[in-house]
Amino acid sequence: MKIRSLLLFVYIGIISSLNAKISTPAIFGSNMVLQQNHKCPVWGKAEKLSTISLSFSGKTYQTRADEKGNWRVYLDPHPASNNPLKMRIVEESPNRKENTSSLTYENILVGEVWLCSGQSNMQWSVSRSED
Repeated sequence: MKIRSLLLFVYIGIISSLNAKISTPAIFGSNMVLQQNHKCPVWGKAEKLSTISLSFSGKTYQTRADEKGNWRVYLDPHPASNNPLKMRIVEESPNRKENTSSLTYENILVGEVWLCSGQSNMQWSVSRSED
């Protein structure tokens, strides 16, 4: 009985990997801000050797996933803008019956992105500051 259960899980895992769809890390999504005036990388996973098309701000970028399914494109630098943009990523796979999968991220702005970490003085709230 345990062997049958194990084989069932292995079979489901194999079938799931055959139907893999495009994905990006959690740092990409709707309502994000991209760094202005910088070649921003966008990357993710897809079925190996599938074709990836990324559309953003009127331009389309294309690449191919490698043998492990990793892919990456670099967006052209954009000036700061408060006009919301949309990003659409499409995977075309020759190995699946449903040969395309896609992601759409909306309400993307371009501006200054700051990452802050690691200092004890970062606990100081703005409301405790003067001017």
